[in-house]
Amino acid sequence: MDDKDTLTVAVADTTVTRGRINLQELKLDELTSGMSAFVSQIGRILQQTQEHVGPFQFDSLEVSAQISGKGQFVLLGVGGEAGAMGGIKLTFKRNAAPQ
Repeated sequence: MDDKDTLTVAVADTTVTRGRINLQELKLDELTSGMSAFVSQIGRILQQTQEHVGPFQFDSLEVSAQISGKGQFVLLGVGGEAGAMGGIKLTFKRNAAPQ
């Protein structure tokens, strides 16, 4: 397989408590599909979110995700062990209202 068709991703072995890391070659097509699904799901959440909360305006949302060994993008929650791992940070910002 051509190097341009894959991306090396460090994946934590979840069966080991000491956090062994494995390098895996993932197909770009799988990563593209996983990213598209993740962004679409976050978009659905944002469409249901109100713009204002009391006197505050909701301007943007920052989410952190990790890539699974299967190319899926997984939203990081609070209290997980992912703090020591790298990830992807995405910031979704509202479009400015037309004037």
